[in-house]
Amino acid sequence: MQPFQDQIDQKSLDSPANSHPKATNSPSFSPFLANKFSVEAGDCGFLFGSVCYSSRHNMIIACPLNDTMQFYDATTFLRIKERETQRLDDSVMQISFDPETDTYIMGSPKGYIYTYNASTNELKKLKRCDSQVMTAIFVNSTCYAYSESGSKEVFLGTLGNENVVSSGPQNNYSFFLQRLSQGNLLLSGSADGSMAIYRTDKLPRLPIFCSFRAHQDRMFMLTAQRIVIGQKEYVVTASQDQTVKIWHLLKGRMRLLRVICCEEIPVSLVYLENYKMLAIALGSESVKFVRLLSGKLESTISWSEDNTRCLFFMKERNMIGVTSYDHSSIELIQLGGVKGG
Repeated sequence: MQPFQDQIDQKSLDSPANSHPKATNSPSFSPFLANKFSVEAGDCGFLFGSVCYSSRHNMIIACPLNDTMQFYDATTFLRIKERETQRLDDSVMQISFDPETDTYIMGSPKGYIYTYNASTNELKKLKRCDSQVMTAIFVNSTCYAYSESGSKEVFLGTLGNENVVSSGPQNNYSFFLQRLSQGNLLLSGSADGSMAIYRTDKLPRLPIFCSFRAHQDRMFMLTAQRIVIGQKEYVVTASQDQTVKIWHLLKGRMRLLRVICCEEIPVSLVYLENYKMLAIALGSESVKFVRLLSGKLESTISWSEDNTRCLFFMKERNMIGVTSYDHSSIELIQLGGVKGG
């Protein structure tokens, strides 16, 4: 397999596969490593998705592996004194945000589900499940969590009254959940490479609207990003099979548009709407910048850290943050312009 070869799915599009040479920075898009700061966690690093950015409060929320929640100013990158460090019973991963309630929600390997209200500075522990909670989100003020049960049978549940409602047996647990804007639909990706779309308008039941094989079998689907451009909705998925796939969502159905093959496992991605571009973090020490629909590789940024875990986008700062499993430092990539400009 050629590194970062861009391939069109022949069942979806009839045009032949295209490959692109290694890109170099252009004057119109020249990202560069701009800064670096460390959270107070010693040698502890981060799990997947355990750092996020709040544009409403201009802050970075960091949850390193020392079981804390810390808050940093997104301009000075210094600790926010007004927000004390929160102590957790476990590390957390896959932080998601509910803008309607200004609340962050996250799961943990020990099965806890936490919420943090940024307006009131209040941390709550909603529930402890039988096993690790890979991901949790809010949809219309209802908490949906995906956990692997003790019997290895998986459930997708709601915790409105701290009652977990099973959606029925699944083959593998989910690593992410995404709300879809078309109807009352919820997207999940599993460890066996499959995706399922659930209906959320039939509570307490969660019937499957459709399911299909999205990536190679027995390969974790690590992350997904929902993107809306005008009237069109897309979903981008990344998997341990070393591919990033771009899907068009129409009436609850997913149509594969493009497959981007990577030389390493893509562990995290964010959409840069100002550039209509994806930033894709690979497992070692690089971020690839790729045009969303064409798949064209525009730029590559590398650094000295290893075991990359997540990207987070600070739109107002035109900047990306990158975290590692091995280190408490956060790399900052400035987008656009020319270094020093």
